Amino acid sequence: MSKTVKLRKGPSESATLYSLGTIKKGNDGNRWQIIKTNTGTHRWSKIMRTHKQTVKNKITNNGYIENDISLTRLKQISKKYNVLTSGKSKTDIALLLFTIRGNALSTDDLQEIHKLLPSKQKEEARKMIVHQIETPIKDYKGMWKPAFKPLHEMSRREMIISLRKFRDAWENNTGRNQDLSEEKLAGDISDKALRERLKYYYSKSAKHQAANWIRDDSQ
Repeated sequence: MSKTVKLRKGPSESATLYSLGTIKKGNDGNRWQIIKTNTGTHRWSKIMRTHKQTVKNKITNNGYIENDISLTRLKQISKKYNVLTSGKSKTDIALLLFTIRGNALSTDDLQEIHKLLPSKQKEEARKMIVHQIETPIKDYKGMWKPAFKPLHEMSRREMIISLRKFRDAWENNTGRNQDLSEEKLAGDISDKALRERLKYYYSKSAKHQAANWIRDDSQ
């Protein structure tokens, strides 16, 4: 006698293949969403129905249910990545973010804006999202690390030493000149200018960019 296979209630696809916030229809007919557990693992969680739905949804051809993103939220993301949004539509802002800051965007931010992108860029963004989830980075090869103390408490010597380390790591791994020659560091560059440069290397944008570079380089 053949053994009966019990079908799980959630979507059949593994939750690890999708980015945080993705919503799909489960085998029980209900909607399920990707959430992150305390250990950082993605899993399906059933969305409880409410009498009042506050978020508009759009069902796409591939089965995704995508939540609309507000202009206010887009502007918040743009401000985080220093992208100007004045007078631009939501679609223009999303495309500008992806074009200018694509490699520096976090997985969550990519997930939020990708639905507004043109088809070609949307597909690129979705591949990036899956690649980021499937290839977590723990060793940033010196291109990023958390600040050991607040920037305003660092001495000039500490800032220069830190900048040298970041410069060498980025140039060795990417081959791209960081415009931080010894002459420049030893010159009349102000402490304020040093802090501004160092602020980027300690930022989440630098973290995401370094991680994406390492992922691409390992392929």
